[in-house]
Amino acid sequence: MRPFILWFALGLFSLSTMAVAGPLHIDIGPGVIEPMPFAAPDFIAENGSSGTLAHDLARVVAADLSGTGLVREIGAD
Repeated sequence: MRPFILWFALGLFSLSTMAVAGPLHIDIGPGVIEPMPFAAPDFIAENGSSGTLAHDLARVVAADLSGTGLVREIGAD
């Protein structure tokens, strides 16, 4: 019986604090839509003959991500 009384008291307390605090109010202002920056480094080739393929693959991934408009590629520093 005691756990019931405890939960009942906690429920009444939470209801009373909600009444004092007032209704919840959320303001949503204008959003800022700016692409998130990302860097796409070249993949590391395991041997010399696949170096071009590794570079081309990194460029395809970067172009696909940039094409979404959600991200922008940053240059290598």
